[in-house]
Amino acid sequence: MAIGTVEMEEVDNAVDELYSLIDFIPLPTLIFRLPETPYTDASHITHYANKRFVEVLGYDVIDIPNHQVLFQRAFPDIPYRQEVMQQWLHNLDKPLDKAGDYLPKAVKIRCKNREERWFKIYTELKKKIFPGFYFVTFCDNTCERENDELQKNYVSKDALTNLENKHSILKSIEDEVARVNRFGDPFSVIIVHLDNLGDIEKNFGSESRDYVLKTVAGILQTKVRKIDITARWDNDKFIILLPKANADQAYKVNELILDRLKGFPFKYRNQTLYVSTTMGIAEYHINENVNNTIARADSALYLGKEPGKGYIVRPHIESNYSLKSRFAGKL
Repeated sequence: MAIGTVEMEEVDNAVDELYSLIDFIPLPTLIFRLPETPYTDASHITHYANKRFVEVLGYDVIDIPNHQVLFQRAFPDIPYRQEVMQQWLHNLDKPLDKAGDYLPKAVKIRCKNREERWFKIYTELKKKIFPGFYFVTFCDNTCERENDELQKNYVSKDALTNLENKHSILKSIEDEVARVNRFGDPFSVIIVHLDNLGDIEKNFGSESRDYVLKTVAGILQTKVRKIDITARWDNDKFIILLPKANADQAYKVNELILDRLKGFPFKYRNQTLYVSTTMGIAEYHINENVNNTIARADSALYLGKEPGKGYIVRPHIESNYSLKSRFAGKL
């Protein structure tokens, strides 16, 4: 009996020493104990959270007594939680000589203060040292992830208006073409041209040009549907992708935009700017080259400039351009 007591004391001392050591680890670390009868729904008891874990994520052992509570608090979105937990448990099922691996991608964790941070998580079994225990290390990936997002936005966003850029919208249109060719739903595009942007810049300077572009971009975003995508097409043009919308439905969106532009006071340095806009609409035809769709909208736009600019023009659904009808909405 005495021997057993001595052995237990030695184990306790070894564990205390281990806990002291992992408190010096600069990475958030947890120690869990596996259930005696391993199965998916069994709780893995939280044995220790090092100082760095408490500092960064905010949770202590009382907050997360087992892995299930940890997952509930760290991953409030249920489908996402199940995905992460499945990979976590998969790592623990590996043979001893292969145990321990990062989750395949960084995961987003909600900290105790409700801040969301990204981590790569490494699970490592310690069967040879402390049978039934395993370590979980959290490598903060937030800065790298944010930099990736910034780089992604830099590549896909127009720097001035923060709308999608030409490259990004073309990718979205290609995705929409694939969906339409498969399921048959329509989609349309609207091209919006600022007719006199060059004159505004000439008379009031480049900052006035930027003001008009950013203002129009904001108006476009407030008047389209949530599923629509607005992008800066080139210097003085915008393009709007309208999924699940035929030409008639796109024209209704166009009317909303036109009404807002007509009533908007473009004020720049106490000067009222006259902003003229012409718009063209085209509905995608099944198996059409998307460049032709955009060209038809562009053709409709320039047809609208013939009576003196400031019009919305929608071509007839057929490709016969002689059947185009003009919708007047003079700015």
